[in-house]
Amino acid sequence: MIKRTLSPEIVSLIHHVELNKNGWWNKAVGQVVRGVLWMEGGNKSIAELSEAIRTEIGITVSNEVLNQQLEILSSEGEVMKLVGNVYRLSINAEDKLTAEKNKAVEEQENVDQYFLSHVNYTAKV
Repeated sequence: MIKRTLSPEIVSLIHHVELNKNGWWNKAVGQVVRGVLWMEGGNKSIAELSEAIRTEIGITVSNEVLNQQLEILSSEGEVMKLVGNVYRLSINAEDKLTAEKNKAVEEQENVDQYFLSHVNYTAKV
């Protein structure tokens, strides 16, 4: 039996198609939009969001995809659409992201302390 491997390009294409089929890409864009609005604060237009995503993440997202995700986030109460077609993270979403960040920082500090205490203990034994 002849065994033939797929090229990395074909594997990448298959992954891309399957992830898009499952809506992964759109969900990821929504998360990135939330993160950018949270990190940068204030009101952002579609153009400003697109530029911030390109700067922060290094990817270009079409205005169509951004509009689609902003509508979804708006319907979920995560983002508010303001006058002049600018968007802002809702207070609840902002509080939630801040709490998640604080929890992640606390967990990281706990892991650091645990690791250091075990390294010091092992070094003394």
